[in-house]
Amino acid sequence: MLRFVVKHVLQLELFRMMPLQRERAVDIFDAFLRALKQSKYIWHKFSNDPVPNVDKIFTDGLIAFGSDGASVMVGVNNGFHRHLEEHYGRKLILVHCLAHRLDLAVKPTRTEDRDTPYQKLYFTVDSLLKDIRRFFSPKATKRLHVLKEVAKYFKVAPRNVLRLHDVRWTDSMRRALTNLLEGYPVMINAFEQIIADRHQFTANEKMLARTYAYIMSDSKVYATLLYFADLLNTITKQSKLYQLSLGNVMDLSRYQAHFNNDLWTLNNNPLAPDTWLQRLTNPLYVKCLSATASQQVFTTCRSDQVVCLDLSRWIFFRCFSGKQNM
Repeated sequence: MLRFVVKHVLQLELFRMMPLQRERAVDIFDAFLRALKQSKYIWHKFSNDPVPNVDKIFTDGLIAFGSDGASVMVGVNNGFHRHLEEHYGRKLILVHCLAHRLDLAVKPTRTEDRDTPYQKLYFTVDSLLKDIRRFFSPKATKRLHVLKEVAKYFKVAPRNVLRLHDVRWTDSMRRALTNLLEGYPVMINAFEQIIADRHQFTANEKMLARTYAYIMSDSKVYATLLYFADLLNTITKQSKLYQLSLGNVMDLSRYQAHFNNDLWTLNNNPLAPDTWLQRLTNPLYVKCLSATASQQVFTTCRSDQVVCLDLSRWIFFRCFSGKQNM
């Protein structure tokens, strides 16, 4: 992608996609140089010459380079960024993609994240989503049949159990968690049907179903999942703003202010419309739970029982403090 200014107007264009033989920084840089020579049309935006001098255009006009934080791209000694600087003989402004920084902020992978409450929370949600996906995988036809029959009984569309991806993992987790929450009553009922079945399922399948039904019927788990889903929705919305907008410094400042306000509202005004607490106390969302669990739901809010109330402040600090791993 190229971002440039033409007659005081910021423009963004997809430059070219090049195949890579290997994934080393030098190979990426060689592919970049080949692309410069093969793509002639775009350089007429920067030069009136019949045959624009691409090297001169870059030498005179290249000021910054942006990418994710992969070492092959931004490594100090041998990254793609370093090859650019050496080739054009100038220091470049290095921009670490803010959307990617948000992803890094959400996933607790740093050494200092170990054994923190947030790490335990994140990987608990992550493990639960993966385990339920494994239980209702496309190959588990009998279990899926039960899930679909229960959905049919309740006259709702069956929700797919989505798998998590390692690229753009925040949005992947958001979609998987959203589907889980939208199909919550159906899924718990499906687990109960599997537990009660005397013929189709093994003892191990029933044990897993009993475990997942027990976990999902816990009001603190339910509250935490709702809150975490709201947090991921807020972060994903912010990430898309960064990805879609050409932007400038003023835009980024405004986005940051809105983001901070959204996180503040999520933490300090949980009764705001469409937030986790409103859904938590809505009988339509708790009809799947037992009578005891339903009663707990109405008292499990805004207290230290919900372990992640300060989570979004921490996410915000990590994203914008600059204390990120590359």
